[in-house]
Amino acid sequence: MEEFDMLEPVLEDTVSEDGGTEEDEQATLSESDTPDKPISLFTIFVGLLLALAAFIGIIFVQEFSNPQLSRAKEPLAQATTDTKLLTSLQSAQDLPDLSLDSWDLVLVGPNYVAEEMNPELSEVSGVLVDSRIAEATANFLAAAQTVDPNVHLILGYRSLADQSGLYETFIAQEMEAQGITREGAISFVDAYFQAPGTSEHMTGLAIDMSTVDYVNLMDPAITAQLAAMAPDYGFVLRYKESYQAQTGVAAEDWHFRYVGVEAARYMTDYDMPLETFLTRIAAATGTVLESRPSSSAVTDQADVIEAEEQMDETTPEMTEITE
Repeated sequence: MEEFDMLEPVLEDTVSEDGGTEEDEQATLSESDTPDKPISLFTIFVGLLLALAAFIGIIFVQEFSNPQLSRAKEPLAQATTDTKLLTSLQSAQDLPDLSLDSWDLVLVGPNYVAEEMNPELSEVSGVLVDSRIAEATANFLAAAQTVDPNVHLILGYRSLADQSGLYETFIAQEMEAQGITREGAISFVDAYFQAPGTSEHMTGLAIDMSTVDYVNLMDPAITAQLAAMAPDYGFVLRYKESYQAQTGVAAEDWHFRYVGVEAARYMTDYDMPLETFLTRIAAATGTVLESRPSSSAVTDQADVIEAEEQMDETTPEMTEITE
């Protein structure tokens, strides 16, 4: 009994200590339940300003510590300009040593009207061309037919008289069909047929060649292949859509012009029309490329009557008109 009496104080102390511990834990829990003070908007704003300042500082350091990295990030437009400049310099170095007086560089078009030329002609696959390009024309045709056997020549040389006769015929047709004046008809005809003295066919150096007898209906893939091989035979695809501002003639997928191998390769490599090429030749040789604008009208009616009498074929359908 004495032993039990001696244990009672010890047990009481233990219980008392345990009770005190529970009270402390409850007090601690009560304190943890108290919410923290909210962060002020001013503090957030200051933090954002500091972060922005740090970002700007990093960029500033990179700009001065590694300027090459900065230059490497130049805008694409600047890089494109540099490329064009290099191409221009290279094209100037590669410019062939040719003369504006070269027979195969004669320029005829809406801004370069010419008189009848009367070249010596030879027949190639049913069309007439300047005799000096007969072999090149035959070789070009043979190569083109390896791309597509349907490729054939449609037109070569056409005299100024024939051009004048067709032009006047189309004007008369438009006047009658639409009930418009001659001036109105001329504007309409000029959109699909070249005025007398402005067609390259009078030079004997131009050919129309296609897989079909209609302009701009050949498979574009075939047109591209013919245009790519043309310079090997001295020809270029003369009228492209991107050239219209310089040539004054709408795109034609079948019109190839002989300019000689050297000039043809240069014009194709640097993607330029004959007008631009001759302007560069003129600048390099200190000569002047003079324009002779077309009035889009036949001045001598006697020539028109003679032309119509000489025509031994009927007027082609509108879809088959060639310059």
